[in-house]
Amino acid sequence: MNQFSSKDSSGFAPSEAVFLYWYPDSIIIQMIPIGILSRNGEFEFRYVGGVHRAIELGFILPPEFPETDRAYRSKQLFAIFRNRLMDRGRRSLGEYMAAMDFSSEPDPLVEMARTGGKRATDRFRVVSIPEPVDGRIDLTFFAVGLSRLQISEHWEQRIRPLKAGQVLSLVRDPENEYDSNAIKIESDQGLVGWVPAYYAEALAPLLDEDASSLECHVRRVNYPPTMYTPDILLVNIGGVWPEDWQPFSGPEFQPIVREQEVGA
Repeated sequence: MNQFSSKDSSGFAPSEAVFLYWYPDSIIIQMIPIGILSRNGEFEFRYVGGVHRAIELGFILPPEFPETDRAYRSKQLFAIFRNRLMDRGRRSLGEYMAAMDFSSEPDPLVEMARTGGKRATDRFRVVSIPEPVDGRIDLTFFAVGLSRLQISEHWEQRIRPLKAGQVLSLVRDPENEYDSNAIKIESDQGLVGWVPAYYAEALAPLLDEDASSLECHVRRVNYPPTMYTPDILLVNIGGVWPEDWQPFSGPEFQPIVREQEVGA
């Protein structure tokens, strides 16, 4: 169980927090956790240990959070996160909600985690914290790497037939040139994507120990993709939560400021 599985000195529960990642260049695989957004009555943002490495690689602290050694609190969602939510006045809102597989108005932290909080103008990603659900792993995310697959003339033949509930295979790819923790997602037609690197780092040891410990299913296929719904393959990974599994618990994930401080 990770350090956010119950309220502790960090001050929040796992369902009330998401990590903010940053990547230094076009290789999105090399993402670094830089901060954590939590909600306990108010929203609070704190930098985590990974921000020091990010700064070395060129990360510039945003004006909204100019100091690494303080906690920032607000009754409203911070602008840097609020701008990652779909404008509720957009005509495409219904299409977007369906593509994200939301049947009702989602919580903002859940929405950002589902979409990744992607914006074309920066290099941030919003990532949910794995937590046990009735003693099980329960992760829902969009498969990545489909742009690489589109080079192949066969990729549509693999993606288009996929149906919600269909079983997929998780296959370790330790020889991957970008990430030794890489995990491929395959159908009976072949490769259909990869697990995002931030989850692959946590899940790879489980698969290395027991290749059958995790199961993967299709949750939704958005085909053909549109400008409003560019993410195509939504999947869910499940399995028994090992008692000694502590994802997202290394020094790079630890808040720099452990005590709550009143911010701007």
